Amino acid sequence: MSRPTDPSPADPVPGNRARLQALFPEAFVAGEPDFTVLRQLLGTEVRTEPFGLHWHGKRRARLEALAPPTTAFRPCPGESVDWDTTGNLLIEGDNLEALKLLQAEFAGRVDLIYIDPPYNTGKDFSYPDNFHDNLNQYLKKTNQRRNAEGPAQESAGRFHTEWLNMLLPRLALARTLMAEDGLLFISINDKELHNLRHLCDELFGERNFVECYIWNSNFRPDNSSRMYRRNAEFVLCYARQIERVGELVGEVIERTGLPSLTKASMARTVLDFPAGAVHFTLADGDYARGPRRSYELLDDVAVRGGRNREAFRLRGRVIWGQANLLEELAAGTQIVIKTDGFVPYVDKGARGVLRPAKLIPKEAVGDVLAANAEIRELFGENVFDYPKPTSLVRHFITFRSSHRLILDFFAGSGTTAHAVLAANAQDGGSRRFILVQLPEPLDPGKADQAQAAAYCARLGRPAFLSELTKERIRRAGQALRAAHPEAAGDRGFRVFRLEPAGFSE
Repeated sequence: MSRPTDPSPADPVPGNRARLQALFPEAFVAGEPDFTVLRQLLGTEVRTEPFGLHWHGKRRARLEALAPPTTAFRPCPGESVDWDTTGNLLIEGDNLEALKLLQAEFAGRVDLIYIDPPYNTGKDFSYPDNFHDNLNQYLKKTNQRRNAEGPAQESAGRFHTEWLNMLLPRLALARTLMAEDGLLFISINDKELHNLRHLCDELFGERNFVECYIWNSNFRPDNSSRMYRRNAEFVLCYARQIERVGELVGEVIERTGLPSLTKASMARTVLDFPAGAVHFTLADGDYARGPRRSYELLDDVAVRGGRNREAFRLRGRVIWGQANLLEELAAGTQIVIKTDGFVPYVDKGARGVLRPAKLIPKEAVGDVLAANAEIRELFGENVFDYPKPTSLVRHFITFRSSHRLILDFFAGSGTTAHAVLAANAQDGGSRRFILVQLPEPLDPGKADQAQAAAYCARLGRPAFLSELTKERIRRAGQALRAAHPEAAGDRGFRVFRLEPAGFSE
């Protein structure tokens, strides 16, 4: 049997139909699918009330992902950096169109996607993140009418439908760009978290859910409440095929070993070590008994050549019993006391690795205040509202060393590009980024956009958010080149602008 042809990037529907018909020819009549027969062949009974997330416009939104693109890439070398040599891309235009066009070259190749989509807050930020539908329009769309008792009970859906309709086709296309072991990270607040989780379960499969990370983002004035202070946001993570992902690395312990001798609790205990059983990273010398930060030496210790010559006892935040200690020593485990004087740890002869934690503290990756400081350092002023810190994105892109191609199709302030460049400068990596950003107009008449619009004017560029995105990447590359002159990585990017198909000047 011949293999059905692959769908073209421009119109995947014929290929999808061909593959389905090759698998289930009896479910097609005169070339058209009979879904009742298909459900029977799949062993699925027809149910009138299936479980799932349903909203007005969902079918149309799904079809938007299948519609062919109507635009094309127009190269802009004059707005780029290192056009001839760089592997990084910035696409200026609607991300739905861009995701369709990217299928031709990058389908199945993207290792990691990080997006920070509009949060549907109802506020009017630089990026249009108010997807609330007008009530009368919503009632008309859903064939509902007002009555004497007020609006129809379904009217509250307008606060979510347009946001979901915006996101569904984009996530569907993003999935096809992901490599089989690819990961998707989505920053979101609690207003749409539950809806986004249901949507991703449907698009990616519930089994491919990895985690809902909680980021301590610090206080945001617009998110305050009489009941509590919203000082956390969420990052949903899904895999394309979770069985292909393998282990994730949240933190590499830069010493040779795993942290501490702990096994169950942090109770204090006393251990007796045989002579010569403990290695020290302390300098050679004589160390008197007594407290040493989080542990205490109960005997004097002489360190020679990184090994204590005397038997000694140790009391501290360790909870191995003496039997555990002797078992480990008999198995060849090396016991090491660290230079900094913290609790001892077990040397297994390999670098210690911690899996990513669900809670991401601001002390580890920064918060919105740290992100604002980054922008001020680059631009001299705050031209973006509440950007994400580069360290947050770097936290995710270093989960796996195989992450080489990274996509962000809600580029905003350009944090993802900055994070990729910074990670490469630090570890000599060869990661590449693809960014997509809408040329969203900045209104100088609005208080929260006036500063950004004025900055574009000083640059001699149109007052678009995407202009600031490009300028940030330029400045970040220059700053990293100055800070890491020894690193010879790619700090450029090619700019492409979406134009109607067939457009020519």
